[in-house]
Amino acid sequence: MRRFFSYISFLLLTPLGFSSANVYAGEMSKAITDHAYNTIDSAIESWASENIPNLRLLEIETTTRNNNKPDIRFLTILSISESEYEKYLSQVSFSTYDNRETINVGLVWRGTNSAKTLIYGFNSFYDYEINSNHSRLGLGIELKSSVYDVNVNVYAGLSDKKNYEGSLEEAADGYDIEVAMYVPYLPWAKVYYKGYEWTSSIFNVKHGETLSLNLQPTSRLTLEAGRQRDNTMTVGQTFLQVNYTLCCNNETTNKPIVFFSPMAYSYQSVENRFFERVRRANKIVKGVKGAVTVGRGT
Repeated sequence: MRRFFSYISFLLLTPLGFSSANVYAGEMSKAITDHAYNTIDSAIESWASENIPNLRLLEIETTTRNNNKPDIRFLTILSISESEYEKYLSQVSFSTYDNRETINVGLVWRGTNSAKTLIYGFNSFYDYEINSNHSRLGLGIELKSSVYDVNVNVYAGLSDKKNYEGSLEEAADGYDIEVAMYVPYLPWAKVYYKGYEWTSSIFNVKHGETLSLNLQPTSRLTLEAGRQRDNTMTVGQTFLQVNYTLCCNNETTNKPIVFFSPMAYSYQSVENRFFERVRRANKIVKGVKGAVTVGRGT
């Protein structure tokens, strides 16, 4: 009887390409891939702990919009001073997009309540676009919990108007306000809504909105897909952002964390979120004479 069911399973699965050999080969391939990733991650973790003991996050990010070339960013967070209930950090990132490179250097303070169910903090950043010599100052505040997040950022352009590649452009002032709510029963999924505006003597960006779904299927991988629009767009833009943590989340494996919670919402400890990246616009938004160039991103 067991042989009969095995034979029937073989007949049903083989036309679909799911013979036992194929299934076994697929499982083997996945196991080898997972082992390779875990080996690389462990090697990076070991090297970092020995050579950069104050490294708290090393992350690579890529963002694609419609059919445009992807933006790529490398980001790191370093610890300056720590205690149980507060952290002084430095966040540094380098990004390249549309043949422009940007460096962001920031100081971050974060504290928590006695139950560690709420993290609050403020930050300051200096943004510099290498190719055009544009610069900008940013200030922000943030709240993090297991139910909701809030991020508020303001930006002030520091550089004068510049002629770059035949166009007159100016670093814009602006702000963004972002609120996130966790999806009920899915503590690894969040919905973000952000509103933003940018002003310059050349052009103003108004009525900016972004709505996105953020998923963390594993301890190292984060996916965020959404839609963005403002007065510079005839139609909205779709985007997909992928973040992969290379170091140092204290996880030994890239294990899945997808599950259903028995409660829709509950305030849990968020101590493990102390070293998350600051969500902000890292690209310098610029007004360009006769048009607008917007460096979009979080």
